[in-house]
Amino acid sequence: MIYIERPNQSLLRRLAAERQLLSTAPLGFSGVLPDRLVGGLEAVRSFLKELDLSLIGKHADALSIEYTRLLRGVRHSYGPPPPYESVYAGEGIVFGETTMAVSREYQESGFTWAEHRGEPPDHISFELHFMQLMCTTEAEAWCKGDQDEALRLLNAEKHFLAEHLARWVSRFCENVRKYAKLGFYRGWADITEGWISFDFQQIDDYKASMSADRVHISS
Repeated sequence: MIYIERPNQSLLRRLAAERQLLSTAPLGFSGVLPDRLVGGLEAVRSFLKELDLSLIGKHADALSIEYTRLLRGVRHSYGPPPPYESVYAGEGIVFGETTMAVSREYQESGFTWAEHRGEPPDHISFELHFMQLMCTTEAEAWCKGDQDEALRLLNAEKHFLAEHLARWVSRFCENVRKYAKLGFYRGWADITEGWISFDFQQIDDYKASMSADRVHISS
């Protein structure tokens, strides 16, 4: 929940302790992950590696200021617009047509978004969490041998990426990179943008390989 939780000392200590998890080496994707995603992982890991834990309070305060500037939409001269799809879709309002469309996607998939300090369902954090849940459920379906359900979820993921995340998150991430003063959020912006691009391509590649396998079997 990087984009919706204000950084505090506890979060920084936990991330610093687990920074090795941000390495791409154990993932088995060497040479496959987009450069932007790899660069983002390294940027965040480097930021955490250089943290002076004896000054953790000061680091948390500095990141809290970054959080406000980058993610709260205080004013145009101070930072970028807030991370709501409706805002980046140009509606100019929250809880408009785009917000309701995202909410319907959640409802149709059985996902109940929990209100967080009054945030609307098209906040980037909720949209990313929705994708995470669909991917997790898809993986469980494959493990159970339920190919029909797995493919349904794969198509749902592709639809949500195409109709929502892929339409606006790149602009949001570019704004984060433009206004950020510390490497922490710049790195997460690169991770987010790189992951969306990677996931989009992975879905297409996997569906293409499945179609090829079916043609081979039928032959």
